[in-house]
Amino acid sequence: MSKLLNFYSIIFLHFAPRLRGAAIHSEQSGNHKTHIDKLPMYSYKNPEEWKVYNSNCNGQRQSPVNILSANMALIETANPLTWKGYREQPLNMSLENNGHAVEIKVQWEHNPPYITGGAAGDSVYVFDSMHFHWAHHDEVGSEHTVNNYSFPIEMHLVHHNNRYQSFEEARENFDGLLVVAFFYELNEESNYALDSLREGLKAITETGSHVNIKPFPLERFHLEFHDKYTAYLGSLTTPPCQESVLWILASEPLSLTRKQIELFRTIHLSNKDDHNNRPTQPLNNRRIFYFSDTE
Repeated sequence: MSKLLNFYSIIFLHFAPRLRGAAIHSEQSGNHKTHIDKLPMYSYKNPEEWKVYNSNCNGQRQSPVNILSANMALIETANPLTWKGYREQPLNMSLENNGHAVEIKVQWEHNPPYITGGAAGDSVYVFDSMHFHWAHHDEVGSEHTVNNYSFPIEMHLVHHNNRYQSFEEARENFDGLLVVAFFYELNEESNYALDSLREGLKAITETGSHVNIKPFPLERFHLEFHDKYTAYLGSLTTPPCQESVLWILASEPLSLTRKQIELFRTIHLSNKDDHNNRPTQPLNNRRIFYFSDTE
């Protein structure tokens, strides 16, 4: 297998260039409100109807997808995925129930963390926020699946390309966003990072609620990996589903206990949804790549 240092230079040949995405609701301000004024209107009860109101949701590179290990293409590279700033202590941290997910928002005194190298090539992707997807029982919950297997929870770290001035501008461009996904599996050992969210989760059970929590470095989630991961081109998994995301999926799942997953299931979602994981979408001739170090 040839050694490819820039992921984009190869796989962008498989896709249309820039996509005209519609505006998507986002709360990116640093205000600490106790209630979110506006929530996007869609339901996980009828995800097949999203395309009626959001044409992007019927696109050719939608996410999530099922990752088939037998069909992955190997990319050996000496250019590792590089994480910067994730071990720094944030200035502020908050939890929000935005009606569709539990979202963690973080503020730093100086520059936010970022990712570069590896599948990201020379681009620099700046951290924006993170959130979780789950369901009402253990057999489903993650948005992506691996060999048709679903994990109970999936965590997303959302980043935007620093060549754009904001997340809102970035999501309208084909190379605008990078999302790193982590799977969680049930284990008897309590997850330290999720323990740090316990009291905050109890405070945001109602849709639109918000609470400040004691800040801690994001590295507490055991985020940093440098090779042995999966990557592909896809979309946001919520309407309007802009096809502007480079997805990176960690190979090693994290762990959580039954008590911890049940705490997520106490969160009230919009439209009385009991899950927030979109079904997997067709690959439509896209390639899934596995990145491995050459050494």
